Amino acid sequence: MIYFQHLSHAFDDIPVIQDFSLTVRRAEVLAFLGPNGCGKSTLMQMLVGQITPQLGAISYDQPITRKIGMVFQDYRQHLLPYRTARQNILFPLELTHTPKTVQEEKIAQLLQLIEVPFDLDAYPYTLSGGQAQLVSLLRALIIDPMLLILDEPFSALDYQTTLRLQKIMLRVIEPLKLTTLLISHNIEEAILMADRLLILTQRPMQVYQEITIDLPRPRHHDMIGTPAFSKLQKQAIQAFQGAIG
Repeated sequence: MIYFQHLSHAFDDIPVIQDFSLTVRRAEVLAFLGPNGCGKSTLMQMLVGQITPQLGAISYDQPITRKIGMVFQDYRQHLLPYRTARQNILFPLELTHTPKTVQEEKIAQLLQLIEVPFDLDAYPYTLSGGQAQLVSLLRALIIDPMLLILDEPFSALDYQTTLRLQKIMLRVIEPLKLTTLLISHNIEEAILMADRLLILTQRPMQVYQEITIDLPRPRHHDMIGTPAFSKLQKQAIQAFQGAIG
């Protein structure tokens, strides 16, 4: 489990996060839904060590033996343009001097899991948006992460591509039982993917309401529009309206 303990942080004396506490359960998918600028990305940057909170601490219930995988919304900026798709995916393993045979085994396993063929020898500028984001996802998974952070990973994609990648994500996360933090502005997406949905306030960020997503797994898009899904959707919309005042 991950414990956020009384975190507070400000930029230029403007409080962004104030006395924020949260427990993330092992192997759960936790979604964050809040207004722009409320502090969601700042919280994730604290988690990966890019920002040190001015007050409070982040701790784990076990030693950190594996790394954190991250997928961002501006996926093309985080791919190396001079490396092929395969080389981008394997780059983290090259940094740790993982043997070539192990690298190829890992990438083969991931490709079998996602069930989406594409040209691994292509360069990022030749890939579609969905393919480029898939490369980012595979690069995050290749390290066998203890935690996966998805920071609005589909927000820059068209609806058809978003649906396809959501389907892939569900197919990957559920069998791997990855602890996953999803930042999203899409209520439908958050309900479809998460075990819990946190509705966040304007900054300084607080949890306005926690919604348990008790839909059965495996999840699929046919659930959207069912009475159970619509009830959760209505609850989330009402909570979000309350959170932003």
